[in-house]
Amino acid sequence: MRKRKTKVMEKKSSNSSIILLLLVVVVIGVLIYKNANSQQKTELLQTEFSSKGSQLLENAKKVGKPVFLLFHSSTCIPCQQMEEIVNKVKPDFEKQIVFVDINVYDRSEQELINKFGVQAIPTSVFIGSDGIIRDGQVGVIEEKVLRKILKKLAKGEL
Repeated sequence: MRKRKTKVMEKKSSNSSIILLLLVVVVIGVLIYKNANSQQKTELLQTEFSSKGSQLLENAKKVGKPVFLLFHSSTCIPCQQMEEIVNKVKPDFEKQIVFVDINVYDRSEQELINKFGVQAIPTSVFIGSDGIIRDGQVGVIEEKVLRKILKKLAKGEL
């Protein structure tokens, strides 16, 4: 009986943490969107997205493509699983979506990690072509589910 209560309490705590993280991500996205000035679309190389993490949302708006962010670590087993799944689906979506990997132990990315409120890894963030954060999930996303989310993101339906 005690084990069952502990599992229920852990699940409730985990759900609360995920909801709080998503709320923080949405609020930050709204604030960034409101403060961003409108600029002409310019083609940016994908390397610019990863090398200038703090400009990520603005760059997404300039290019007019949605962005898939994966916050991870090379030493995290679930992160490695998520990276394998992303590598499987990436070829099918990389013309429509910009994929960005962010290593949480890279000191140069700490501003972005803090901006998105990442507290657990792997964390996936889906940003629309308008620079607005559309969704975020913590943990490994099954390949089938990730494909559905990316299809919706690419079509602007997320």
